[in-house]
Amino acid sequence: MEEMATDEPENENIEPAELSAVEQIEILKAQISDLEQQVEDLKGTRFGAENISKDSELLTFYTGFVEPYAKTMIKWSQIQRERGKENYKRRRSSGNFALSLYDQLFLFMIRLRLGLLETDLGVRFNISTSTVSRIILTWANFLYTMLGQVPIWSTTAQIKNSMPQCFKTTYPKTRVIPDCTEIKVQRPSSKVLNSEFYSAYKSHTTLKCLVGIAPHGAVTFVSSLYQGSISDKEITRHSGILSLIEEGNEVMADKGFLIQDLLQPQKATLTIPPFLSKTKSLQFTSKEVTETQQIAHLRIHVERAIRRIKEYQIFEKVLPLSLAGSVNQIWTICCLLTNFRGPLY
Repeated sequence: MEEMATDEPENENIEPAELSAVEQIEILKAQISDLEQQVEDLKGTRFGAENISKDSELLTFYTGFVEPYAKTMIKWSQIQRERGKENYKRRRSSGNFALSLYDQLFLFMIRLRLGLLETDLGVRFNISTSTVSRIILTWANFLYTMLGQVPIWSTTAQIKNSMPQCFKTTYPKTRVIPDCTEIKVQRPSSKVLNSEFYSAYKSHTTLKCLVGIAPHGAVTFVSSLYQGSISDKEITRHSGILSLIEEGNEVMADKGFLIQDLLQPQKATLTIPPFLSKTKSLQFTSKEVTETQQIAHLRIHVERAIRRIKEYQIFEKVLPLSLAGSVNQIWTICCLLTNFRGPLY
């Protein structure tokens, strides 16, 4: 037994002071090498854009981007940066944050896509909640400005070239399919504001927006957000969409979208499902039934487009008043980003 004890490594219990300088250096080198390996291992598991982007399914989960469209988005921003020194400076002035520009954008997209709270994001990215808030505000304004430079309203020729067969055979002159949607917001303390923002349809205080899509499914118009009490007709009147409608265009809408008088100056027509006439039979004719079904079948696409926008889960919860200054930018960004997710149908 005593002989076996003598087989233990001779340097195991030797104090560092008893080792030669060369031996101490070798031990320190081994420790450094081990620490470097640990750092590399941690980099591979760190929560961030660099690692998540390697997995297309996780990238889609966290940001809503399908990989090819994310790549297109990056290339477009690079082109914008090359347009001039001023754009380049604006891109570089996103703040002296602890995260890289790519991780800042990744954080912003997670906030939109999953609706994670700022405190949660601060823990995930190892930064303060106030830094998260500044990053979100910075990127909301930056992307709103940059994406706003992209023309989304399609020309008549573009509409015609991309029109699906289901429209060509029934309503070939359709230019846009508008619809209004609402997002819930925190109740203001002011009774006057509470009355202005209260939506009878949602039984809550809301912000309301007009969204228009082309027959092929792309979002081609996004209005500003208005108080929830505004009517569909009034939001159409003030949104700016009427100035884009041209002579001979058809606008396909729901029954409640009574805007024919607003379209008359543009010499455009309104396509809506027929109303049941009180002076005639209390039943639709076979032609009216067919027309109702055709319009409903085609209008479903604008509802799908809006559903896509609301897949950004930041809108699932009641938006706090603290986001009042940037909610318009965030909503518009989410609307425009749906066009990077591929065809609607």
